[in-house]
Amino acid sequence: MSVRLHPIKSGEIQLRVMSPRPPRRGPAKLPRTLLRSFFRAARWHPVLVFLVEHPREGPFLIDVGYDPSIESDPSRTLGFIFGKVVMKHRLAQRSVPDEVRARGVEPTVVSRVLVTHLHLDHVSASRQWPQATFVVDRVERAAANRQLGPGPYVKPHLATIENWREVDFAAPEAEPFESFGRTVDLFGDGLVRLISTPGHSPGHMSVLLRLRDRYALILGDAMMSTLELREPVIDGIVVDQDSYVRSGAETREFMRAHPETLAIPSHDGKLSSQLEPTYD
Repeated sequence: MSVRLHPIKSGEIQLRVMSPRPPRRGPAKLPRTLLRSFFRAARWHPVLVFLVEHPREGPFLIDVGYDPSIESDPSRTLGFIFGKVVMKHRLAQRSVPDEVRARGVEPTVVSRVLVTHLHLDHVSASRQWPQATFVVDRVERAAANRQLGPGPYVKPHLATIENWREVDFAAPEAEPFESFGRTVDLFGDGLVRLISTPGHSPGHMSVLLRLRDRYALILGDAMMSTLELREPVIDGIVVDQDSYVRSGAETREFMRAHPETLAIPSHDGKLSSQLEPTYD
């Protein structure tokens, strides 16, 4: 058995902070990263969503991308600071539900959303999937609930999600898998494996899918570009550098063992332009 994978572009985000660099030591690593970003030109990067068709469990999504309201009222699901001041955002030509429907799947039958992390650009459109259960790392949801004031989590928006399933990578059912230290076999059949890859956010997770003749590794923001698959650099905003470096090392080791793996970061523009509509 295997799954089918459909990459979908929900929109684009304009960022200054993406710039591969060696790990930094010493105090104020995050402030230094933000300060240096003000001297870089802002560039547009894709915001990807993934439709997965499981032979027994049916279709589900990995992340949901942008809500249509970002064009008229971006603060609604992105917050005022990150929606209107710090970043810019724009939608793809077609909405994610329309793209899902174009691939032969009725959006109302999508029963799960696997959330790599709860940052605003990955879950802005959650209200479009009211019937779905959102599957998230327990640590990530706790981090979102702890945030005070503006930040990458938009708490009023997240509060509208009714159905949650929290994954505990410290629980007995979590297990190592090849180079990855903490994973959960979501359906018990080896086709969809959740992988703990913290660093970009406290409870970030990636998703390993079993295609017909290779793996697909949906990295979210565990890596910002395919360059990180080859070199031990870091990119973007990192809340825990040591965890980010460890997650990257586990990923690179897996890729060395399985070089045919289709590995997809969420914001790699060059790779995004080369993706096929469907992978079996």
